[in-house]
Amino acid sequence: EKLQRLVVLHMKNCKMLVEIPDRVGELKALQELILSDCLNLMYFPEINMSSLNILLLDGTAIEVMPQLPSLQYLCLSRNDKIRSLPAGISQLSQLKWLDLKFCKSLTSVSELPPNLQCLDAHGCSSLKTVSKPLARIMPTEQNHSTFIFTNCENLEQAAKEEITSYAQRKCQLLSYARKRYNGGLVSEALFSTCFPGCEVPSWFSHETVGSKLEEKLLPHWHDKRLAGIALCAVVSILDCQDQISRLSVTCTFKVNVEDKSWVSFTCPVGSWIRQGDGKYKSKSDHVFIGYTSCPYTIKCPEDESSDKCNSTSTMIQSLLWLKMSKHSGIRSFFLPSLNEL
Repeated sequence: EKLQRLVVLHMKNCKMLVEIPDRVGELKALQELILSDCLNLMYFPEINMSSLNILLLDGTAIEVMPQLPSLQYLCLSRNDKIRSLPAGISQLSQLKWLDLKFCKSLTSVSELPPNLQCLDAHGCSSLKTVSKPLARIMPTEQNHSTFIFTNCENLEQAAKEEITSYAQRKCQLLSYARKRYNGGLVSEALFSTCFPGCEVPSWFSHETVGSKLEEKLLPHWHDKRLAGIALCAVVSILDCQDQISRLSVTCTFKVNVEDKSWVSFTCPVGSWIRQGDGKYKSKSDHVFIGYTSCPYTIKCPEDESSDKCNSTSTMIQSLLWLKMSKHSGIRSFFLPSLNEL
């Protein structure tokens, strides 16, 4: 009774803790429960904790993921017991962040919640399959989101195809949503994903070897129909990962207007971070996909009804070594004209 106003309960490194007592559910005001590195914790009760937003279970032996409808942040990283996510996870409509890094026994990912903004499955070395669809996409969704599958070396081809298919659908719906609600330029990718692979997905309309490519834009491209741009880079980090702890993949746009040119904006495509003590090295190239809304800064500034803005030169590059980008791709997303509706 004296703990009814308790908001945060910190129990990190309680080595002898095996299970959470049901009475924890009586802490009606509890918003954050920290159980990190409770190595012998194997069981979390099915209790009603309507105020709990943050649950940290990293470094525990929990075998079944708890189903708490109010959760917004759930950390299960460094868990060697969990083999799959429960089907009911798709019903956790409040969940925004799911951390699964280094869950080495995880073999499959079920359908993800519709409002999830970050899935981090880095280093899930046994992960083979993902749900189809990977997640439900809300028609009016505008949230930034990123799905990370770096160093998931056993991902099956079907799983990679579903990730890229989801990325395509997500980019298309983001284009419609941002235009419908007058969304302008954002300073970061609205959506990004990365996974082991060596090919630019086929739905990218322009592809090149290396890091620089140029897309010839359609006549009157600078009108309001240009909604967003999807970018892809296949990056090799095999030869230099001992020398770096972080890699950021960005895209720089240069718009040519008659005899003039200028760099208009830079957009992140994705990043790779070396985790832990560095012994978990990447064994393959990785595909990075990012989507950004079309910035008004690349609209033709002189006459919006002219065709003076005739092309966009796009460079996808690593901030560290340009040679690390092996293939690049770009696709523009246009809204349909009235005649096409």
